[in-house]
Amino acid sequence: MRWLRVVSGVIVLTGLCAAAQAQSDFPTRPIRLIVPFAPGGGNDLLARYIGSKLYARWGQPVVVDNKPGAGGNIGADYVAKAAADGYTLLLATNTVTINPYLQKNLPFDVQADFAPLALFARTPFVLVVQPELPAQSVGELVALAKATPGRLSYASVGVGTPHHLGMELFKSLTGTDIVHVPYRGSVPALTDTSTGQTQLMLATINAAMPFLDGSKLRALAVAERQRLPGLAAVPTVIEAGVPGFEVTAWYAVLGPAAIPAATQRALSDALLAAAQDPEMRDKLQPAGFEPSPGAPATLRSLIAADLGKWRDVVARAGIQPE
Repeated sequence: MRWLRVVSGVIVLTGLCAAAQAQSDFPTRPIRLIVPFAPGGGNDLLARYIGSKLYARWGQPVVVDNKPGAGGNIGADYVAKAAADGYTLLLATNTVTINPYLQKNLPFDVQADFAPLALFARTPFVLVVQPELPAQSVGELVALAKATPGRLSYASVGVGTPHHLGMELFKSLTGTDIVHVPYRGSVPALTDTSTGQTQLMLATINAAMPFLDGSKLRALAVAERQRLPGLAAVPTVIEAGVPGFEVTAWYAVLGPAAIPAATQRALSDALLAAAQDPEMRDKLQPAGFEPSPGAPATLRSLIAADLGKWRDVVARAGIQPE
């Protein structure tokens, strides 16, 4: 019996050592990075930058695989149900914390079905107005909206987007009545705002800058906690008198929930190193991204906070899930 126990122990230890060795050798083959949106956009560009850094670190290709549809849910569901070995990852945006309140019967739970690996980057938002609007500050905009309820309108890039829900948060915090006009894409939304078809918009900084540079729009405030280096004279919305207002588009890498801990650490370490690389900053900033490296615990807390924020915004706005 003693001999059998010794043999059994050796077998178990051998298996554990083999598993540990397999994890320490990660990766041994190409990694797939799922982008849940159509090719050609900013998400695609960011994924390829990430892939190039991981390849430089490990010598294994990172294949960017676009799986668009259902507001990003098709790609997210694919990763949630993929083998939990670290070879199939998701480039997630904060739509994963909005969609649960806009779409019924999602086939995954963002907190239960994913391992948060790293927060990577963000795209700041800026509150812009039509140049002829008689409001030179957020305070004056709020006063104008309260004096003319339902007369002002804001553009967005679609129902349920951060642009839309961010403005609904603004309305809730300021007690204003401003009409939502959804568009398909930033360019038509910003163009109509610049010509006065709509009067204001919460836009990503990369989309808004050509209009700001050409004086076709005026920036009232940025939706970050701190001012932006490229718009140092523009206050934050919080500074301008709206406490609690912060909206950003963030980008992170998630994997299936059951990825082994050692593999999660290897992925997180590599992703954080890539996000902190000065060369990555030089690539991202011209494309409208700001590197924003965050460890798994930081990303987990951000997801939880966003879920709570957008749940309340959707409920107050009376938006019904489809």
